[in-house]
Amino acid sequence: MIKYFKQFKTLQQAEIGSYSPGLNAIKGLLVIIVIFGHAINITSKFQTVYFFHMPLFLSISGFLVKKSAFDDGIFAYFKKFFNRAIIPWLIAFVVFIPIAFYNKSFATFSVKDILYPYYHLWYIPAYILGVCVCFLAVKYKIPYWLVLIVLVFISCCWFIIYSDSSPDNLPLFYLGEKRIYGYLTFFFLGFAIRNKEIKWRPNPYILMVIISLAGLVILAFIAKHMQSNGTLLVTPYLICNIGLVFFTLIYLSSQNWTDNKFIHFVNNQSLGIYLYHPLFIFLAYQFLNDPQMNKLNDLYGTIIFILSTLLSAALIWLLTQFDITNRYVLGNIKKNINK
Repeated sequence: MIKYFKQFKTLQQAEIGSYSPGLNAIKGLLVIIVIFGHAINITSKFQTVYFFHMPLFLSISGFLVKKSAFDDGIFAYFKKFFNRAIIPWLIAFVVFIPIAFYNKSFATFSVKDILYPYYHLWYIPAYILGVCVCFLAVKYKIPYWLVLIVLVFISCCWFIIYSDSSPDNLPLFYLGEKRIYGYLTFFFLGFAIRNKEIKWRPNPYILMVIISLAGLVILAFIAKHMQSNGTLLVTPYLICNIGLVFFTLIYLSSQNWTDNKFIHFVNNQSLGIYLYHPLFIFLAYQFLNDPQMNKLNDLYGTIIFILSTLLSAALIWLLTQFDITNRYVLGNIKKNINK
């Protein structure tokens, strides 16, 4: 570990995006953290992972988008993206309809169930919107600092007003799931860093101190049960996560710090595992007679997390063995992707 810290000064001057082996492990770990956050009791103190993991996950998604991907226009980009992610998302949307309407009549299906799909399915619409913002900034040469200011304002509004609100009580209801907009700052920030529109390279050690201090402030708010006070919490939230984005994309992405086969499998099949892991979490909590996920302790939640991770990985591995499911359910359009 010490040798990686010694490389930070060198990496501060290095090109960004030319070689990023560390992202494979980071993205795989973030998917596992997502499963953990979904599996544990909704009142658990470990729900603090939600303050950090999705902003970082979206920033990596933006980082993986090159400006050159828009050379043939946005429709050409989404034509390629359609088979790789939109078809798998639509299939997953249909698969989760019985769960979304568990103990409810399907006759109650409305536009709300499209605007607010089953709770983890918001990610692909958020990705699509993030790509559209990046494309517009590139096409019309909008200053990146201006785009970021607007997106930070939107993220603040989401965090303060919308993050803990029920969809039925939200103003601007028909704009859809508000997390789609709340994380755009981080998606665009990752895109800007990758494409060298942001060339600032903060000192890695100062960055670690800032991240740590902001994280401690967030934990202090949580300890005092003040996490619902978005007006006060939004500043350390943004400082901590923007710092994490810079630190991860500049200093961790270029380091090959793990060769764990399971983590790399999760990374390679991240879309499928992300889409289908809630099946096992739902079944586990139904079996344990806790559908609201607010009774079981952290031990049970951890066991459900481990089982859900292993079972979802096994399911996705099985789906990769058949060309039709590998291609359409998982979006693996390249031949022998798992060979």
